[in-house]
Amino acid sequence: MARDGNGSGFIPGAVKLSHDPDDMPGGAWEGDFPLLCFLGSRTLSSCFAISTVLGGGQTSLLKALHNVRKRGRFSFILEGVPFLQKVDGRAPGRQPPGPGSGNFVPILQISGRRRHGSSREGVGMASSRPPKYLLVFDFDETIINENSDDSIVRAAPGQALPEHIRQTFREGFYNEYMQRVLAYMGDQGVKMGDFKTVYENIPLSPGMPELFQFLSKNHELFEIILISDANMFGIECNLRAAGFYSLFRKIFSNPSGFDKRGYFTLGPYHSHKCLDCPANMCKRKILTEYLAERAQEEVEFERVFYVGDGANDFCPSATLTSADVAFPRKGYPMHRMTQEMEKQQPGAFQATVVPWESATEVARYLQEVLKKKC
Repeated sequence: MARDGNGSGFIPGAVKLSHDPDDMPGGAWEGDFPLLCFLGSRTLSSCFAISTVLGGGQTSLLKALHNVRKRGRFSFILEGVPFLQKVDGRAPGRQPPGPGSGNFVPILQISGRRRHGSSREGVGMASSRPPKYLLVFDFDETIINENSDDSIVRAAPGQALPEHIRQTFREGFYNEYMQRVLAYMGDQGVKMGDFKTVYENIPLSPGMPELFQFLSKNHELFEIILISDANMFGIECNLRAAGFYSLFRKIFSNPSGFDKRGYFTLGPYHSHKCLDCPANMCKRKILTEYLAERAQEEVEFERVFYVGDGANDFCPSATLTSADVAFPRKGYPMHRMTQEMEKQQPGAFQATVVPWESATEVARYLQEVLKKKC
């Protein structure tokens, strides 16, 4: 990333803007506009910034621009964000700046994308050409080599849970069970730093660093998302420590945080009607809604690749087409369920199935896909 004289980062690029005459006088128009986004500069008299619309209608400056890959010039197709221009006075007929927006005043609104409160979305990181492939990852026992909900018990006194807590588990209601586990650990004085240390030290699965390095080198071809029944805090801690957090355009997981007492809190991602998934999350619903959202944004993928291990990964992978590929971890529930379906209903599971023990096998398969396209 380039720097100005005061050490402020900036990224050159372009924004595609469209204008509704009902929003602002001057007639309807659209076009590409040069953009120079400055981060942290206090000396520049004029610059443009972008603000993203979050849940509840609040806005915040897109300081996450440092997550944009350092590749020179970019073309940003931005949806659901107001375009802001820095001005000395208030623009005629415009509302005053919102909290935290400094001297920035909105001058037009671009048509809408919404963020889910329990997902993290990246900045418009793609190049002017949309990615060809969507790559979907699970987290527990896929990206990492453990179940992170089991791992955090290492922070509990004696590194174990009492029997009366463990007996409260009910099949299909694991999220509620983990809420009780975390409340117990809070009562025992386990703090944020203790959880963070555990999450940061969970090892990646065999070959996963190599797969991520391959994807980093070919990032313009893959849009990468993560769908996990773990929690946002743990996922972010682990991926940041491993150095791969910025690979993901969006992360879908259960909302989590720390309350006023310092207790680690957890909630459900959403509600759904799928009978095959736990009450708090259906990954098939998340994936199908994401693909529909991207199609509305005129991004359609040639193929979808799904890397997972669990029974809740089988549900979304069963909706893949014959052009797509499912990568179940060998010997894990997702793999066994694909085998059982093939025996009981030959051809019903449409996607190509490529089991893996090391993620380097996934990398090799994707490398062959790219070679065939050359």
